[in-house]
Amino acid sequence: MAFLNVNQSKLACLLAQGTHDGELKKFFVDSRIQMILKGARVQNLPHGRNERIRTICERLPPKTDNILRDWFQRNIWVSDPLLVSDVIEYLVLHFDEDEPLAEADAGHIARSALMYLCADAPDRDLLSFLQRAPGSQSIEEDLESTIPISTSKDVDLDSEDVLDGMPDEETPVLHGFELSELIASIVAGDDSAIDEALAPFPQNTRIFVDAIQYARNGEIDVANEHLELLDPDGPELELVRTAITRAQHINNAKSVPTGVHVYLPKHLKEVTQSGIYNIVGTVTNISKAGTVFVRPLFLVEGDKLYLLNYEDRISLFPQSGDVMTYQNVLQRPVKHRDLVHWMVAEYDVMEGGIHFHMESELSPLIEVFKLPVPSSDPDEVRERIKTIASSGRTSVGQQTVFILSDGLAVASPISVDYSREEAFDEPWQAWASIETWLIEGHQYCLDLEHDATSSLDLSPLDTAFRKLLKDLEAESEISISRAQKRELAALLRDRSSDSTLLRTKRVASSLERIALEGEELNAVLKLLGSREEVKRRVEQLVAKRFEKHQAEKSGLQKEIETLERRKSKLVKESRKLERNNKKLADSTMVSVKEAFSKAVNEGVATLTNTEIFRTLMGSGNNESLNIYESVSTGSIESWTVIGALTRSDVKARLMALGLNGRQATVLTELTALAVKSGICFVLKGYGARQYVQVLSRLDCDAIGIIEIPMGLTSGAFLSHAIGSMTDIQRLVLLNVDLSALEAYGARLIDPYFDSELGGQTNNRPLLFSCNGGDMSLPLPNFLEKIAIFVDLNAPWDEGERTLEDIEIDSISLLASLRSRVLEQISTLEESIRIQVERALVKSFAPEKE
Repeated sequence: MAFLNVNQSKLACLLAQGTHDGELKKFFVDSRIQMILKGARVQNLPHGRNERIRTICERLPPKTDNILRDWFQRNIWVSDPLLVSDVIEYLVLHFDEDEPLAEADAGHIARSALMYLCADAPDRDLLSFLQRAPGSQSIEEDLESTIPISTSKDVDLDSEDVLDGMPDEETPVLHGFELSELIASIVAGDDSAIDEALAPFPQNTRIFVDAIQYARNGEIDVANEHLELLDPDGPELELVRTAITRAQHINNAKSVPTGVHVYLPKHLKEVTQSGIYNIVGTVTNISKAGTVFVRPLFLVEGDKLYLLNYEDRISLFPQSGDVMTYQNVLQRPVKHRDLVHWMVAEYDVMEGGIHFHMESELSPLIEVFKLPVPSSDPDEVRERIKTIASSGRTSVGQQTVFILSDGLAVASPISVDYSREEAFDEPWQAWASIETWLIEGHQYCLDLEHDATSSLDLSPLDTAFRKLLKDLEAESEISISRAQKRELAALLRDRSSDSTLLRTKRVASSLERIALEGEELNAVLKLLGSREEVKRRVEQLVAKRFEKHQAEKSGLQKEIETLERRKSKLVKESRKLERNNKKLADSTMVSVKEAFSKAVNEGVATLTNTEIFRTLMGSGNNESLNIYESVSTGSIESWTVIGALTRSDVKARLMALGLNGRQATVLTELTALAVKSGICFVLKGYGARQYVQVLSRLDCDAIGIIEIPMGLTSGAFLSHAIGSMTDIQRLVLLNVDLSALEAYGARLIDPYFDSELGGQTNNRPLLFSCNGGDMSLPLPNFLEKIAIFVDLNAPWDEGERTLEDIEIDSISLLASLRSRVLEQISTLEESIRIQVERALVKSFAPEKE
């Protein structure tokens, strides 16, 4: 039974996305004794990430829930978690609507969910959702589809009799290779390699090796706990005691680090006040004025990280618990939720309750990625690194460490884009040992202090060959014939330059293989050519092949002649069509001019007759005037809609019309943003007519809707239609692109520009829908200065850039409107604001038809 009866597949997904394998391993190491006493079958630690997740989700009894909750509360934390409502919304879209989580946000969402789930009082809505199977609507529905596995009564797993009655694990059959692999891993000191090598060994051996490891690393208390698990009559117990005694007498001595070590930051036991601190923190906010606010997460003392809780931060960094600096003094630009490594000092001048400011930027934390490829396959290592770089999981130009499957750690050059081949021209520095730290599910290296132990050549083989050949040609005259490949390989091996030693060995071995294969092939061909029957057969095949090619050549020549004749005929027809089209165009132009002239004359005459008729009837005749107005307004269909819709109602109706949950949320927030900022909102494409009628009713009681007909050339009809509507709070125009907007709607647009100059303002928010397509007219360019555009026929919600990624001055909106938009969007919740910003940035540059 999974933790708190959570659905096993959902919990497995959260653990896979929101935790690091080092954290799960540490959980089982720290909690194994407690879980065994509660009845869990974890005498053998689970091996590998998948097995650890499966054990937590399927094999731990309910009595271990408190153990898992306590450990996760202390170690699986998030400095800036998402709101629980946002977490539920993302998980509903993922599990119930099969919408994948964005790769950049998946870890943050899953880790926030685990934090809320493992709280002392888990959120009820989140827990209820996680207890249901994906796609189901209730827990009862899950129970009806579940087949009971066992009908036996519950057993008290706390009983010592039950623990004593557990069957001993079977002793596996081991081979010499397993023992050799374990010895090699221990000598190398690689934690990950030792963990994998111990998998086939019995429990007593694994406990013994773990205890020796903890004693060597100075974790004496943990090593003493492992003593209680060893066989009291076995020789391992005395060996561990000797190792612990020896480790306790090593004072202020640090052994030479070996292998790759993974550490979890420990909580700070004692708070020591000082005026300067070495901290690692996360960026919580960046103001418009360029002030950067950072929440300290760790204190750095020596080469170790110590976790700071809320009370520690308030004590060390009064009064807010934060530190600050300014964007213009930073060497490297930062964004929200970035990790920074600073030296901070206390200043006499306090700003907003913050005493500590950045004194200096220290070397940034280096993120660590694992690659399941050995260093002996440099071409595959290079391709894996380029794949990670192109996926967007790393920042361009930021140094990164890659740990290979044989324990070697290679670091990218500083300020190099390693998604490009040029980044691998020079050998990469490599380390046989490295210490890493787990921070919020990611693995980091605090600093690469000691010098690299070696280099790894990752350059493409053809690039390496060209560079080495150029160097050799400068020293001696070398041809590249097949017969001299072996000589070239020997010359490459004779080069003793350390910078090219690895590269020359790779090229030489490849050339040697090519030469050997070529020699064998030449020997076989020589042997076959000496036989008469082989010669005759070869001559027959060559003659047959020659005849076939001659026949094909003859057929191709005939086909070419036919195509040339057809081409000549088509050219003549094309010239004839051009002459006919020119004549037709000239005659059509004359006809159009005549038609326009006739229409203008008839229109002038009609207007003259109408004016004479109105004069004869008298300007004070109200009846005749009303008749004229009814005829004018009759050309435009308009109506009024009464009744406001809430945000949830709007989202529900948009989803019923075909949008997904995220799109409905973003479109609703964009509309609210436009209305509050006093700018026009333009919706274009398939479904725009229906969507805008729903969006216009957001928190508005009375809406006026006007449908623009095709060919409207005057604003009089529109003015009469608007005048006939009383007490409307919002105006909606449908099909605005069937007629020229600058001809009939100028009076609606003018107030936006007048307000910029201190004139009248537009009191009624405007929402437009456009048809698009062949029958529509292009919207005027000046509309970009007063409107937000959303083109539903384009990927309007799939942008990646936010307002931080663009120049604010490049936004085409008028200055006053732009400032209102930025002010309103800053009031949105963080998770929604990012989605709205991405859609808003795309709307600032609408595609023109």
